[in-house]
Amino acid sequence: MKTARGLIPILLVVLGLCNVTGCRDGASPAAPMGETVAPADTSPVTGVEKAYLEFALNHLETVDEDLATLRSLLSTPDMEDEYWKASVAVLLNRIEMAYASIVQLEPTERLQPFQAASASTLEHAAAFATALRDMLAVGETTLSDAAEEAYVQTSQAFEEVYRLLTEFLEAHPAPEESPAGATSGS
Repeated sequence: MKTARGLIPILLVVLGLCNVTGCRDGASPAAPMGETVAPADTSPVTGVEKAYLEFALNHLETVDEDLATLRSLLSTPDMEDEYWKASVAVLLNRIEMAYASIVQLEPTERLQPFQAASASTLEHAAAFATALRDMLAVGETTLSDAAEEAYVQTSQAFEEVYRLLTEFLEAHPAPEESPAGATSGS
């Protein structure tokens, strides 16, 4: 299942590629004969947007890693092991709390679709965590239909987040940065 593993490195790679290639010639849809199309906003990623993306992607990556760890723990369940139970509880708590961290953010207008997708992804992940918590409360360690469905929805939501991130970064290049140690006017 394709999830968001490695979104932060992808962000850095895509931002770097945008610096190298310029990412400024994004094609806009052709207008019907006689109509004009307003140029798409291709201004560079702002510092606020970069900080927002780093924060959001950090939370998304953490949840993705926590989900993978949960799946691993569930592959060899040990309801009698206090360490196993504590590990699962911590992961479930972190997954459920991630939504609250993202939903309160107010990104720039052009990052609103990414924000909505990120919040949706973390909401699905929280639903998975809740379904899993309910299963474990009755001693069940095999994923229920509800838990499996929430997990699939979470994975699909991660794919949408990745798609929106890629589109945003292709349309908005990273700002030009001076090499370390370079001085202006030399």
